[in-house]
Amino acid sequence: MKNTATTTSRRKKIRNELAQTNKELRKLKTQAASLEKRKAELIDILDE
Repeated sequence: MKNTATTTSRRKKIRNELAQTNKELRKLKTQAASLEKRKAELIDILDE
């Protein structure tokens, strides 16, 4: 039989890591969108 406390603790750590990963992904997606916007602005300047 599995130790319930250990399993619960391990699952909590995994959930916390998943939450942190999701937070970092949101941050990176925001940064990527900002960079794409700036890239488009720079291309427009070059095309003038």
